[in-house]
Amino acid sequence: MNGWLLVVGLVALTLVLRRRYLDRPTQPIYAKDFDGEIYRIGACHALVRRASGEPRGTVICVPGFLEEVWYFDGLYDDSQIDCIYLNNADYHDLTVAAAARAVQASWDQPLPYAVGTIEHDAAVVNLILENLLRSPQVRLHGHSRGAAVVLEAALQAPHLHRRFGSDIEYVLETPVLPQGRIHPSLALAATPIGLWLLPALMPLLRRLPMRLLGRLVFGPPSGQKLELASRLWFNAKRARTIVTNVRNIESWMASRSTAAYDILPNARMWILIAEMDFILSRRDMARSAHQAGTRIQVLEIPATSHMLAQDAPGEIPLVQFDAINSQNMSA
Repeated sequence: MNGWLLVVGLVALTLVLRRRYLDRPTQPIYAKDFDGEIYRIGACHALVRRASGEPRGTVICVPGFLEEVWYFDGLYDDSQIDCIYLNNADYHDLTVAAAARAVQASWDQPLPYAVGTIEHDAAVVNLILENLLRSPQVRLHGHSRGAAVVLEAALQAPHLHRRFGSDIEYVLETPVLPQGRIHPSLALAATPIGLWLLPALMPLLRRLPMRLLGRLVFGPPSGQKLELASRLWFNAKRARTIVTNVRNIESWMASRSTAAYDILPNARMWILIAEMDFILSRRDMARSAHQAGTRIQVLEIPATSHMLAQDAPGEIPLVQFDAINSQNMSA
């Protein structure tokens, strides 16, 4: 009898904690100075760093699940390029005095997609393509879930993306891809039971020594990688968004066909696969990527983790905007 009472008590406690933390706001633990414009679009923020003069191209960066836009910090510092960082919907804008500086985009509009989904953020990417570009050449660089956002944007509005012809580039880094899967080690956490329990576990997850665990998941420290890992559980504004993210990532991978790669016949596209990925299934990622045919370059980068650009920034393909000097944008 006492055993049953203990089980009932634990279930009741879990229910209370889940309800308490599902929508409880998360406080960010980091903010960075940013010299640029900040727009609110949908449930996202776009951080826009303008070129010093007339831009020769624009790079749009979309981070992955649980990540902040500063994952791309230092990758595209060329003063001749406009750089737009798009944070995930319902994630914190980690800039100093963000609330005071952010402005509602005049061209924002209601979106027919739920907050927290790949589809919502993809629609925001398309609004940016239509309203914030100052040059005809553009690169979209998505990491992990952000790569799915980039690909979904093209699927939602192929006419818009095809308008750029060969002047649009796509870098899909350790990407969530059609017919992909998460890494087997995370399978239990992504089950209905695991996701149901996640809000109740949020206080514990935020106390985990992520700098230490980051070494296990993302490999030896390099650059700012472990600093980024230490903040992963603090970037989304609430646990509900994290649960929505995971469910949607899995449903998106399962529902999208590899025929999605055919939507952009003239674009330049690279798919970058890490040697040691413990977040997504490397095998399924590679299988999906190689369905794209020879038109798309699939690069398998040795000695890299899921945070590939942190491990090997020099492996990020050079931008190929006209009139830009041949230089490594990852330096």
